[in-house]
Amino acid sequence: MSYYAVVSHAVDEPDRYNSEYIPGSVALIHKHGGEVLVAGHADVLEGEPAPVIVVMKFPHKGAFDDFYNDPDYQSLKYVRYSLTSNRFMVGSPSADFA
Repeated sequence: MSYYAVVSHAVDEPDRYNSEYIPGSVALIHKHGGEVLVAGHADVLEGEPAPVIVVMKFPHKGAFDDFYNDPDYQSLKYVRYSLTSNRFMVGSPSADFA
């Protein structure tokens, strides 16, 4: 069952975020079978979320866990923390309403 991770944050230093975080994180997402479905400024429909939204899809939760716990991602995670604020990440398997 596919697994989706949703990230929302404010990017405080866009140039550094785009050069120091994006290339490495996207490569690791692909390494673990994931893909980025959505990335950018979101239209706020309800509530008060951070302005940037990222939606990733992985083949299953184990693939996401392998990405998130990959030793190469640990340093990138701290780069993301240092360049963003008002952040959250949530994950969920795909819906099965059949």
